[in-house]
Amino acid sequence: MDKIKYFINVLWNNIWHFIVALIMAFLTIFFFLMIFVAIFEDHSMSEFLVMLVVTAVSALITWLFINSWFLKPYRCPSCLRNFALKGCGIEEVGNEQSIGNETSTSYVNTKADTNTVFGSVDVRVPVTQTNTVAYNQKVYQRNYVCRFCGEECYKTFKGDKTRA
Repeated sequence: MDKIKYFINVLWNNIWHFIVALIMAFLTIFFFLMIFVAIFEDHSMSEFLVMLVVTAVSALITWLFINSWFLKPYRCPSCLRNFALKGCGIEEVGNEQSIGNETSTSYVNTKADTNTVFGSVDVRVPVTQTNTVAYNQKVYQRNYVCRFCGEECYKTFKGDKTRA
């Protein structure tokens, strides 16, 4: 189940980042077209330079976003070629044990004296207990091989926490 969640998470992240990159690319193209509008409609030189700077900054931000989210995860660490890593499977490396505090709240009925004619009243008082709980978490390793140089590398990820 952890492997399926991992693949769904990777797919969702890739779709989301593709949409953001597409919007950024359209904005860059829009700013680039606005430069031509500034040239052909007799606008001042300062408006032309402003649009040129905005377009250059937008193109730089778009390139950095695409490079960091789409190219870098699939770049070979030894030959540095983009989209060179090919997945070779997932294997379970081991378990990681951690200790966490779990807080639970329960309510206790007590009698409270009201110092009136009615006497005492039942009141629910919250009682908080903190317990130390051990958790197990599986650690997986995703293996990759470079298509060009044959270098093998891996990335690790963790599954869901379960009680020990």
